[in-house]
Amino acid sequence: MHTGSAEMIRFKPSRTVIYTTLLVVGSLLIGFAAIHIAQWQLEDRFRENLNQNVEVRADEITSTTVNGQVMGAVVALGLLHQPTKAVAKGEIPLDDNSVLEALASIGTNFENTTGVYMIMPEGVIGSNWYPPGGKALTGSVVKFRPYFKMAMQGIKNVYVAIGTTTGVPALYFAAPLYSEASNSSPIIGATVVRINTKAIESILNQWTAGPALLLSPQSITLLSNKPEFNALIAKEPTAQALSEIKALKQFGANFEKGTPKVLPFDIEQDIVTLDGKRYALARATIDWQDPLGPWTLLLLGDLDVLMSPTYKLMIGLMGSGICLLLAWLSLAIRQRLKQARLGRQIAINDLQAHNLKLEAESVFKSHINALASDLNLSSNYADFAKHVISHLVPRTKTDYLAFYAYEESSDKLFALGSFGVRSQDLPEFLMGEGLVGQCAKNKQTMEFESAHEAPIRIVWGLGTVTPRSVMLIPLIQMNEVLGVIVLASAKGFSADTKVEISAHLNTVAIQLGILNRHLAKSSPTGTHSSS
Repeated sequence: MHTGSAEMIRFKPSRTVIYTTLLVVGSLLIGFAAIHIAQWQLEDRFRENLNQNVEVRADEITSTTVNGQVMGAVVALGLLHQPTKAVAKGEIPLDDNSVLEALASIGTNFENTTGVYMIMPEGVIGSNWYPPGGKALTGSVVKFRPYFKMAMQGIKNVYVAIGTTTGVPALYFAAPLYSEASNSSPIIGATVVRINTKAIESILNQWTAGPALLLSPQSITLLSNKPEFNALIAKEPTAQALSEIKALKQFGANFEKGTPKVLPFDIEQDIVTLDGKRYALARATIDWQDPLGPWTLLLLGDLDVLMSPTYKLMIGLMGSGICLLLAWLSLAIRQRLKQARLGRQIAINDLQAHNLKLEAESVFKSHINALASDLNLSSNYADFAKHVISHLVPRTKTDYLAFYAYEESSDKLFALGSFGVRSQDLPEFLMGEGLVGQCAKNKQTMEFESAHEAPIRIVWGLGTVTPRSVMLIPLIQMNEVLGVIVLASAKGFSADTKVEISAHLNTVAIQLGILNRHLAKSSPTGTHSSS
């Protein structure tokens, strides 16, 4: 048995061990760096697209509301409809038929309308329309409502509020009611259309990458694609702020008792954590002429879905492999990166294509809104026809257009304007006479794809051209024929063009009905060209 002192054995690592250790550590560092770089690139592109998406959806909400057809109808009612002015002045009773018919026309022409009414100068609701099962609002005092105050200042606006008893939010489209057909005349009240929020909810629900919230100027969530966020406030309000919110009565009974709950994330941050997940946050303002300030649209996009744990591991192994097996893995790494880039590019292309589609829809709605706006300003049939032609011809690339208006007293259709045909070549038609008369009588669109089926020739220069496609479309409002539009094209109409034509002519019919009522259905033979 050896009883001597224990001998100390010193271990000196070899150069191979050192190099191997450094290589392993270096490969791990490169792997982690590769993960973070790839994640940063994906998140940067995602946030860029998220900012584009929130702007597109904010524009879509604006186009649907303050720049939409409903607002155009409200403005026209307050500017042009004389009987409504007479009610506000106390010259005729609240239940005057012409006023109720005008309100009903707006209420039935726009989907989801829950009320149309005019407000007397003292802030009391006068004449009003409501759908079956609705409640009459005559005598209700709304002078404290911001939308009435803004209208009395000459500002059209959109206001959103939650019903105190129903708990259901609604949009209020308000415009000034002028004493004369001029926006420089005194303001004697307001015209209002109340519509439910389904259109805006639909826009929010289309966003599936995360929460979408519409916040009031006080940073209170009024609408969201996540119901649990509704009626939450961005941060704890002061006692004074809470008192002001309650006094406004904009949010129904949500804040009548206690302090509102706070959103579980900071709306001022660009990246937030929600339920353990990281979200990118983008915001855009919506100007509804609210006296308290602009509204805010928030979109949150889930960042964690960009790189799954498996994908992160793959990136890390690929980065580490560069140091461990650089030569052997070079080709495989290139192929992997190519596939990853291709997948990202496909995703980006899909998102860009979606953005382009939304942009095209926004442009299309802008054209419709511009047409409605120009037609609203038409004070006679001649100007009305000119606006129809100036919008419809270039937009649909029509080579021939004949605009006929129907006169009920003579049971005839008269030409108001034309393009691609001499005006003197357009005859009058009795109801049921010729293709134009048949189209009006049957209240159905007629289409011809053969030049022999419709006696139409397009005038080009000194000669004429036989059209390839011909369409006769009746202008109908509330089941009444207002006129007929005849369109012809030398190249034919595509399916997309026909959709645009239908949308444009629906607006034309609505505005022509308003103009007819404004001009008390003046005779086309005596007033369409000069009134």
